[in-house]
Amino acid sequence: MQTKKVTFSLGPQPHWAGTEAVSPKHTDFIKTLLSTDPCEQLKTRGYAVVELPVEVTILYSAFHKAFEDFCALPEDEKIRYATKQFDIAKYSPNQYHGYSAVEKLKEQYMMRCPGENTTLSTPIVSKSLDFGVLGLQLYEKLDQLCREHATKVVLDLGIPLTNLTRILDPVYKTGTRPT
Repeated sequence: MQTKKVTFSLGPQPHWAGTEAVSPKHTDFIKTLLSTDPCEQLKTRGYAVVELPVEVTILYSAFHKAFEDFCALPEDEKIRYATKQFDIAKYSPNQYHGYSAVEKLKEQYMMRCPGENTTLSTPIVSKSLDFGVLGLQLYEKLDQLCREHATKVVLDLGIPLTNLTRILDPVYKTGTRPT
């Protein structure tokens, strides 16, 4: 288990970083996207902007609160949840699942899709806010929403559904804490 603080530094950035032009959007831009059929958006742009169901926004709010509580913990407490995944000499310096930080830029908690025998530990920040369970429940709800839209597009295009299902990662018992 990691017990010392590990910091990362952001590598060299291109000369244009932070100076990219931003195109102005019409004030109804988001409203227009939300009123457009998600399947049509996926077919024409490759992504869709969708309105989330209320239960998902409530779950997101609880997860966000748990993440804020986690970020407020002392560094030595957060670093307990850093799980080394790669050899820094060969791969990205952002080599941790769980907690990691890039000094003066960000803190993050990378949660991967769980599967059988997954061992990533997650913090319980309070009795009512289990960070790991909330994150996995949110992942499961968003994953299901994406699968529904992708399935509609595949069927609408006349593509066999097996072409989609064989490339999707399985969701295995998410949203629960192992006993």
